[in-house]
Amino acid sequence: MALLGEGTELSPWQIGTTADWQEFVDGIQATAALRNDYYIITQDIDFSAVSAVEPCAPHGSSFAGQFDGNDKVLSNITLDISAIDSYNSLALFQRCASGAVIKDLTVNNITVSGSSPNAGRQSYCAGLVGENSYGSTIQNCDVQATITHAHTNANSNGVQYALVGTIAGANHGLVEYCNASGSITCQIAAAASYVSVGGIIGLQTSGASGGQTGYVRDSISTTTITFLGSASQSNYVGGIAGRNVIVGGVVEGYIQRCHYNGTISFSNNGAGLWDFVGGGVADASANIEDSSARGTITAVSASTSLFRVGGFTSSCILATAPISGCYADVAISVNYATKSKVGGFIGWAQNTTITNCYAKGSLTDLKEGVGQPTNFENGSGFGQIFQATATNCWAATASWGIKGGNTTSYGFGSAGSATAMNDCFWDSTSSGISAANSGATAKTTAQLKKIYSDAESAYNETGYDFDLADGRVWKMADGMYPLLDWQTYPYGGGAGTAANPYKIKSLLDWNYAYTNVDNRSGDITTYFQLLRDSTLATEFMIIKRGGSSSGGVFGGGGGIFGN
Repeated sequence: MALLGEGTELSPWQIGTTADWQEFVDGIQATAALRNDYYIITQDIDFSAVSAVEPCAPHGSSFAGQFDGNDKVLSNITLDISAIDSYNSLALFQRCASGAVIKDLTVNNITVSGSSPNAGRQSYCAGLVGENSYGSTIQNCDVQATITHAHTNANSNGVQYALVGTIAGANHGLVEYCNASGSITCQIAAAASYVSVGGIIGLQTSGASGGQTGYVRDSISTTTITFLGSASQSNYVGGIAGRNVIVGGVVEGYIQRCHYNGTISFSNNGAGLWDFVGGGVADASANIEDSSARGTITAVSASTSLFRVGGFTSSCILATAPISGCYADVAISVNYATKSKVGGFIGWAQNTTITNCYAKGSLTDLKEGVGQPTNFENGSGFGQIFQATATNCWAATASWGIKGGNTTSYGFGSAGSATAMNDCFWDSTSSGISAANSGATAKTTAQLKKIYSDAESAYNETGYDFDLADGRVWKMADGMYPLLDWQTYPYGGGAGTAANPYKIKSLLDWNYAYTNVDNRSGDITTYFQLLRDSTLATEFMIIKRGGSSSGGVFGGGGGIFGN
């Protein structure tokens, strides 16, 4: 190996130039022992002078070592599509085996454009890792990618599928503290078993034995996703992940504290199997906690089988796959053929539990009530919930456009047999639907925004936990919908520091600051600046109510308030 270093933890092989990268690629492909060594990037590397950068670690020569990005940047990479391996894997690292670690790396402006030339095979496509295997780790990586994946070969033996993601095409190990951005365009012109596309990962699976639990946590995606289909297969497209599933057993996969904020455009002209689209995760059949989806979804499906769309997830159907502490704030537009379920939070929920979740946003019917098929159900929370339990969930939408034709609209969602809805509410003011709804309760906007301690509040004497001393789940101020406790209230801007205090620009900003200081939240020691003092200045002393003296600083008009 013509690199500086010894390949050990104390003296890793050093990569500092484009030539060093090629030496690394050639070395691990030719020599099995080098695949388990330690490597470090010593300086930023710009690949713009290299017309086609060769990826490393194809199947058969998988990387199982330690790759330390050392907080450096690999930039302006165009991958060499001729280097795609026999498993149709195209990514900077084509496959990471058990024990591999890729950490502290930024990949900026990588272009991945290819197809699936090997019929009857899987297909992995990503900016960083094609397949991240059981026991392998991707940690603290930032990837900005332009990915175009064309799936062109027919499914010759029934096992072919396409898995596309910004960080990884498939994850069976651990992905954490990663940021994904850029764009994914997936063009499917030939039938496959299924296609799974995600802003962070395409597919996450967990196996049946110990140590085979897939995790994606503390990661964010703003990747713009475009799906263009013209073949018959099952399609799963999500802002965080396409599919999060259990394979061959009861070991559970997890998505925790992951967030998507972006645009998903889905169009499939193939009339075949299932089309699932979710702002967070399309198929959420494994644990998801404290995660969110924001942005827009436009979904057009010619499927004559199943079409599911949800602001957070389109489908969750397993008892071992609960969803908790999540929200969606997504503008959804749909055009459909038949058998469709669309919900502000989830399209279809069965045999699962959904707890402490909420949905905002809107739904627009692109068919505009003309020629609508039967068997279409939609709701501001769920499209349909069946043999499942929803607890402490609320839904509010700015407009709910599907109300006519041969469709059925519900305030919260359609509920089937053996379904329990506990303290679930929908905003009857914004949805325009006030009729009783299978266990969920209609509440006005005023009731849903009334502080929980008020007798007129929707949350008074319910299971919603606002008690900080008890490890609260929810927080709010009078005049606002509740937030999950892990969310950050934006105020009028700022970061709560002395150099950049939170800006108090409205009465709602003031009410939120007042409520959370009074309840001894994390805001009690932060900094605030009053920007509109004519109506609020006289109310500052309320901050002392109940003995909860602020340890922070309020500033306005040159004066210091509180402290």
